[in-house]
Amino acid sequence: MLTIKTEKEIEFEEKLKEVQEKIKKYKLNAEIKVFPERKIFRVVFPLAVLAFNYTKQPNLVTLLRSSEAFGAKYFITVGIKPQISEKISVGTKKWMDWLHFETFDEAYNWLKKEGFKLVSLEISKKSVPIFEVEKYPEPVCFIIGSEKTTGVPEEIQEKSELVVRIPQYGIVGSLNTATAGSILLYDYIQKNVRVELLNFKSRNFRV
Repeated sequence: MLTIKTEKEIEFEEKLKEVQEKIKKYKLNAEIKVFPERKIFRVVFPLAVLAFNYTKQPNLVTLLRSSEAFGAKYFITVGIKPQISEKISVGTKKWMDWLHFETFDEAYNWLKKEGFKLVSLEISKKSVPIFEVEKYPEPVCFIIGSEKTTGVPEEIQEKSELVVRIPQYGIVGSLNTATAGSILLYDYIQKNVRVELLNFKSRNFRV
């Protein structure tokens, strides 16, 4: 039986093939997650983001949206399980693999099993400025702590391969955690992915 493809299906397949060829051409460490029923797809990198003990919904939503925008494969929450509506997340959580663990040890065991290297974002004696990082290890999990607690605890920093901080030049000594996490994600794109896919938007098939 002959199947006639719609114009949208043909456009979707052409753009998907185009992106696949770009990933191969630039030898990007990336994969494509396809949502065939919606005729959309997103490029994901060997990247996870762990939000540790987040209780403020606006911060969590900001970090979730940045994680999706910059190609994170997994979004992980630890602690109290947050409730986020589709409206305020702009549907982001539909496109992300979101995992929740009650304790960090549970998350840590899963991450190690999957081969992830931990990179904590924290202002501490152990941390180095992000501009000193030439490239982040992969697959990488960025751990970003909540403002309501003490950020990323020292015991988690000890389990991390790297602890980084964002240099600042103002009087206030720290950034909003979701803002800082977004900056770190962009830094990952610049250093590990370079610039080939920075203007890529899968939902609108623009490359």
